[in-house]
Amino acid sequence: MLASIWNRYGFVNYWTGRYFTAKTYYKQAKQYHLNQKDTANAAWRGYMIALVYKYWGKYHEAQKEIQANIRLFEKIDDRDGILNCYIVSGYINQAWGNYDETERICRQTLAMAKEQKNSDAEAYSLLAIGNSYLSKNILDSAYRYIENARLKFSECEDKYGIAISNRDLGTYYLLKRNYPKALNYLQTGLNILKSASNNRGYSEILAIIGRVYLEKKDYENAVKHLKESQSLAVKMELYEDIIKNYQTLSVAYEKWGKFDLALTSIQKHTHLQDSIFNAEKHFQIAELQTQYETEKKEQQIALQNIELNKNRSIQRLLILAFLLASTLAFFAFRWYRVKKRDNQLLSEQKSVIEQKNTQITDSINYAKRIQSVLLGKSSGKPYPVKDLFVLLKPKDIVSGDFFFIKEYNEYTVIAAADCTGHGVPGAFMSMLGITLLNEVFTYSTPKTAAEVLEELRIKIKEALNQTEYKTEAKDGMDIALCIVNKQKQQLQFAGAYNPLYMVRNNELTEFKAIRNPVGVHMKELPFQNEIIDYQENDQFYIFSDGFADQVGGLSHQKFKIAEFRKLIHSISPCAMDKQVATLESTIDIWKNNTDQTDDILVLGFKL
Repeated sequence: MLASIWNRYGFVNYWTGRYFTAKTYYKQAKQYHLNQKDTANAAWRGYMIALVYKYWGKYHEAQKEIQANIRLFEKIDDRDGILNCYIVSGYINQAWGNYDETERICRQTLAMAKEQKNSDAEAYSLLAIGNSYLSKNILDSAYRYIENARLKFSECEDKYGIAISNRDLGTYYLLKRNYPKALNYLQTGLNILKSASNNRGYSEILAIIGRVYLEKKDYENAVKHLKESQSLAVKMELYEDIIKNYQTLSVAYEKWGKFDLALTSIQKHTHLQDSIFNAEKHFQIAELQTQYETEKKEQQIALQNIELNKNRSIQRLLILAFLLASTLAFFAFRWYRVKKRDNQLLSEQKSVIEQKNTQITDSINYAKRIQSVLLGKSSGKPYPVKDLFVLLKPKDIVSGDFFFIKEYNEYTVIAAADCTGHGVPGAFMSMLGITLLNEVFTYSTPKTAAEVLEELRIKIKEALNQTEYKTEAKDGMDIALCIVNKQKQQLQFAGAYNPLYMVRNNELTEFKAIRNPVGVHMKELPFQNEIIDYQENDQFYIFSDGFADQVGGLSHQKFKIAEFRKLIHSISPCAMDKQVATLESTIDIWKNNTDQTDDILVLGFKL
């Protein structure tokens, strides 16, 4: 009886967005059922705890809890419980930005749901796949899956499912710039969630409606809906939603001409974003990062003190104005002087912050020189091939992509790698990758390309102390590795996600890579070795995914791997210097004024 009450209280608080209280009640209920050896009820309470963590934005805790409950459901062979847990895991990966992983998991759950004739689970699987396409801007596929999910939810009379599928259809029409349809779907979902008192979903749709009005240049309505969403998000401690709302509010205020409010919103966004980033950060190295964090805190304290002084001044003036209405003009003039003084102080502090940011940028530029030296050492110039080009365009000052070219006895090693992250964290990973590759070839006898990647995977896991996929950070790298034996005129290739292109007699051949990174992974597949008997003037290309993933063009979509492959084939008859110039001009024109999405690396060589 007591466990039933805890469960009911847990659900009411979960539904209305009081996540801390919901988690407390569900944990009490789960522990009670475990003590009673009631595995089924304990697992379902744990499933609800995972949902609480997910909607609260605590994705690591949610994934940990969902994996624990999968094991409980497997103990009692509860297929419905296992299915629902995997669907939640798919949605967690979507929140993390692992859209391909979401699609993979939810295609499996879709098949399981059809087999079990579970229409509701089938609908949630369809919706997750549609969301993954929506996030990757593959809009037509996204629409088909989301609309099918909405129809399934309608068959099941699942009002919450209908609401969130209307939310996602609204987002689809927002991206298609069909604002009337977007608002129609979003308002339908909003009405359902409001009547059901689902504060999290209600807040989420309000934020999307705010984005629609922002696109329509109706800034007053945009701010109105965003502020209402923000009020609910703050009450529920939804930090990721709060960060996104502050960022969108800053844009809306700026376009509306309310620059003070725009500055305040972006400061709050930056402060919260840095706090969350530091809480999640797991790989803290180098004095550069320490310096950045210290100076960031000093800047935040300075800005907070300015804001506090302004608030105190305004509060004093309001109290005095209330008590001494007859002298309102005098105090209004005094308030004006205080505001002018504070604005002057803010301007001075802004100059100090800009100076600090310049110092930080100088430090990162110095780190770039260090990285360039390491890349130069890895290349061993002059290059030991007939002809070669390298296109390396970091997203930030330093790069998470790197290339490696070196001779070892009769072997020439050529590699292109894409490390986890970009900027400073990616650069640290790239330096680790170069160091470990040097170790593999310096202290070991020559071996196949696949064996090199296997050894590199072991060394990276040891260096990063990675022991288990479920609990460890997924740092590692994607890489295409070639080992050339000029005496035998053979090239060995092994790839982790990144393939190899060969152009011979104006025909392009692709050698595929294993869909595994070099590092810890859920299911670590062995790397495969390809042996190619090359001919004179064969050309080879290895690269990261940055070029194909760059967003741009008239439709603001990714360049795409198929177009990249056509581009490589079209430029292959040209000299290497012409090829790299064409690649660089093509991506610059495609990108236009769009920010660079990721580090870009393309390496071509002729044997």
